Amino acid sequence: DLDGLFVHRLIAAPPGLPADIKATLEKAFLAAMADPELQAVAQKTSRPLAPLNATQAEAAVKQQLQLYLRFKDKLK
Repeated sequence: DLDGLFVHRLIAAPPGLPADIKATLEKAFLAAMADPELQAVAQKTSRPLAPLNATQAEAAVKQQLQLYLRFKDKLK
């Protein structure tokens, strides 16, 4: 059962990144992803954007890890 399988292209930062820098980067990234021109290009090229904030991205990674771990023995 592959329910929940999806692809994310995430941007990561090193562990221990100061909270203020993390917040600044997250805000800038989300603002860039919301740019109308970028959104138009994404739609035109059939590559819709679905940006996630840091909390959502972490949850998505954990969800995908749990899915892959279900198939760990078969993926060896």
